[in-house]
Amino acid sequence: MKVSKNELIAALKKSFEGLGFQYGDYLDAANMVAWAQMHGLDGLGQLSLALPFLDAKPHSSRALEPAPSEFWVFDVEGDSILLCGSQIVDIACSVARRQSAACVRVDNCHNRLFVIERLANAAQRGLATMACWSTSRTFEVVAFEAHARYPKVTSFAMDKRDAATRQSLFVFCGLATEDLQVMLESLMPDDWSEFGSGNELNGDFFRSAYDAALDGGIDMPASLWSSFDRLTARVLVESTESSRAGAGE
Repeated sequence: MKVSKNELIAALKKSFEGLGFQYGDYLDAANMVAWAQMHGLDGLGQLSLALPFLDAKPHSSRALEPAPSEFWVFDVEGDSILLCGSQIVDIACSVARRQSAACVRVDNCHNRLFVIERLANAAQRGLATMACWSTSRTFEVVAFEAHARYPKVTSFAMDKRDAATRQSLFVFCGLATEDLQVMLESLMPDDWSEFGSGNELNGDFFRSAYDAALDGGIDMPASLWSSFDRLTARVLVESTESSRAGAGE
């Protein structure tokens, strides 16, 4: 089946609310997934893989406290970036506006791809933004210039990274892209020079993917739509005499 962008965001909002996300959190999470899907990064496929994990634990907003360090380091204890991404990027932006550039490290974090929408949001507010993380097979780098709508995403093939490193996320914000590049290079693995040029997605890819999704609709797997229906049912008010009496004319 096909759905529109507005239908997708509405379904995602209700589904995240059904998962127990609070008001601001489920709005942000819906936008993060929709951005990834609309821009060709298979946001719905990533969400399908994450749903069992998201549905297996309670979700509540919490103020993030940095670990004792000269840097900004947060351990989110296995949470999804869908729940904490807004706080992380807002902290990085706040520090960058005071100090010209900032790096925030997030440990034990899942679904890190979805942070891209939050970086896009910050870039539209005039800051250069970047993020990097390791998977079991790749090293991912996302970069937005200030005021840019689309990022450059580079995937470098690599193997045998430490499991703890694979669940870390580095978020950079700054007044100039050059400052962030220096910070990024200081965090590169020792064998960085062996990665090669990497596989790159640029603004043309993201623009084309977005236009195609907007014009042609978004493919929605029936199984995922059923999951959305199940989660949405958790927040629907059961029809009773009392609820019908308060429903108006």
